[in-house]
Amino acid sequence: MEDAEYLEGREPDQQAADALLAALGDDERQVVAYAVEALGRMRWKAAAEALTQTPAPMVYTLTALARMNARELIPGSPAPSPPTIRTSAGRLR
Repeated sequence: MEDAEYLEGREPDQQAADALLAALGDDERQVVAYAVEALGRMRWKAAAEALTQTPAPMVYTLTALARMNARELIPGSPAPSPPTIRTSAGRLR
């Protein structure tokens, strides 16, 4: 089962997220990497900005940001397209 399927409709655990956020400041790079990975799997988007400031390997950070749907923080990713709006006359604006 994919993580997204399992987490659908569930709220992430605040206490777990708080513990993982505290681990982002750990001296051990591997501990930070595991915390980044776990926050990404939790889809804890509130932590997205903080993840970009850690010494975790880039692959962990980019994967976590993608899982959080925080692609705007991924360097080189295209900006999201503005929504298409139709007027009452059917024209696009």
